Amino acid sequence: MTTLFAWMPGPFELLILGSIIAIPGGAIAVIVWLLRKK
Repeated sequence: MTTLFAWMPGPFELLILGSIIAIPGGAIAVIVWLLRKK
């Protein structure tokens, strides 16, 4: 955890990190929403 706090990400790193987290998360959210709709 200390390495995570020591590494200060710039806007570009945050954008990459955000997209890596958001793409699978968004896909899961869509699948869950479609399953709940039925």
